[in-house]
Amino acid sequence: MPSPRDMPQSKKDLVDVFIDYENVRKIARNQFCSFTAEPHEGMVDPLALAELICAKRNRPSTLRRVRVYRGRPVPQKQPKPAQYFDLHAADWRRNSQLELISRPLKYFRPDPSGQPNFELATEKGIDVSLAIDLVETVTGDNPPDVAIVFSNDTDLLPAVELSYRRGTHTEVAW
Repeated sequence: MPSPRDMPQSKKDLVDVFIDYENVRKIARNQFCSFTAEPHEGMVDPLALAELICAKRNRPSTLRRVRVYRGRPVPQKQPKPAQYFDLHAADWRRNSQLELISRPLKYFRPDPSGQPNFELATEKGIDVSLAIDLVETVTGDNPPDVAIVFSNDTDLLPAVELSYRRGTHTEVAW
């Protein structure tokens, strides 16, 4: 199969970006924020990130859509983080190119102090949702020219491999 550089560049690639939000946010926070940073510091703008990725590609590209996968804090357990999540979600939903796919966080251990503790919350099903959407996108009626998966999770490798085998140019960021 030819590499993207070998292909004619008569048109711009239509690009779909799939972002594993919390995975990306945590890595960005570790790279660019101090250890004493507040929890809200280091938030990532998924649309700006996807646009930057498209702009940095070697081939001319047009961002078709961004799909963001993120766990949502349960308001009864974490009212403040849930409120912030909802504010971000409302802001992201204003752009028709961006779609948020979320699932409630799971809480496995009670906090001995009785206080909500974000460290006790875990995303479940987010990676599977991303993998299923990637497979449905590249096997559907209107696949993109390029699918970019932005995550640091090796569990997504089988979906990325299928995307490549189906003929969609597939890139992994991070």
